Amino acid sequence: MFHQFSRGKQGKFGLGLFIVQRIVTLHEGTVDLGNTKEGVRVHFQIPQSKSLQNKKLDH
Repeated sequence: MFHQFSRGKQGKFGLGLFIVQRIVTLHEGTVDLGNTKEGVRVHFQIPQSKSLQNKKLDH
């Protein structure tokens, strides 16, 4: 699923999940895939930057 130009169900080639994985990985995040009745579930997490963690939010 994460390979460049992998072939989908309709026989089309794509880059979608390959690009998603590259971007998320560059930001030290994770990507998980799972099957559902409707199709595929894609879940990704990207950690908050340390500069934002240390910044106080004024309300």
